Amino acid sequence: MVLFKTVELEYEARLSACDGSPDPDAGGKAEWKRYGDDTERLEVKLWRLGIPDGATVYISISHRPVGSVTVSDGRARLLIEGGEGAAVPEAHEQDLLRVESGGGAVLEGTFRVD
Repeated sequence: MVLFKTVELEYEARLSACDGSPDPDAGGKAEWKRYGDDTERLEVKLWRLGIPDGATVYISISHRPVGSVTVSDGRARLLIEGGEGAAVPEAHEQDLLRVESGGGAVLEGTFRVD
């Protein structure tokens, strides 16, 4: 049985390479959703990072750390889903999502209503 949830609120951020990023064509997308059952979900997909496999990148929303992921084949993905005690970091319209590695910003983008 497939269970569909009603999306009550959704923000999306298109991530672009920052000055000094290892690959100027790096990109990504972040989606934050709140469903009708009050659960939430954050998914961040990153590509063409130009960072060696096995390296860790750190993700924050408006300077609040939300997680870290390991790079594989120039890509990385973070998924945090609410429910059963899992806390999903809050996001709001105009919040800045930033991806950092080695102390410097690699990607960033601003959440917008989707």
